[in-house]
Amino acid sequence: MAKNLVLTIIAHQGYIRHENEGDYALQNDILFSAISQTYLPLLDMFHRFENEGIDFKLAMVLSPSLCSLLDDEMIKGQYVRWLEKRIALGEKEVIRLSADEKLLENAKSCLAKAKKDLADFVQLYSQNLLKEFAYFSEKGNLELLSTCGTYAFLPHYGDMTEILNAQVEVGLYSHRHYFGSSPDGFYLPFMGYTPGIEKVLRSYGFRY
Repeated sequence: MAKNLVLTIIAHQGYIRHENEGDYALQNDILFSAISQTYLPLLDMFHRFENEGIDFKLAMVLSPSLCSLLDDEMIKGQYVRWLEKRIALGEKEVIRLSADEKLLENAKSCLAKAKKDLADFVQLYSQNLLKEFAYFSEKGNLELLSTCGTYAFLPHYGDMTEILNAQVEVGLYSHRHYFGSSPDGFYLPFMGYTPGIEKVLRSYGFRY
């Protein structure tokens, strides 16, 4: 009996934006770590599949707030400097740990990863990760789903039609802005269903 398995990757980041260079390290460490540990490795995997002729299929949600951050020139610049600081630290650690073989290998590995992330982000992807995800969506490998404007838990607003409409509408407009298309599917944040939301989704053209 044939069975279908759909893998859906949920990518969301709360909107945190600090212009003060001294503040961003702690506040945006989650975002910068996610770029290095999730989004860049995902794109690297997608391109390897493409080069090897593997016709992969995935679904992915990129929330409006995450898209806004990934498209923000200031945030991009901060991420580059975040990597440069890690590279500088890594180079010092390689020298400091030269007499400890095990720790030295770990330091070299971390340094190499930071250098690769910087090269991929700046040179390979021209600091535009959203364009890369859109590319695989256009190829049919990646189905991009829309989600709420502020990634809200909709059951909290089940009796407030205006808020439900606003959340869905902003999510749809954000998707059109960043990816140039209207998606078929809509992801309910935290899988929070509330009766009546299907009518709202249908009114905005979502099929599921």
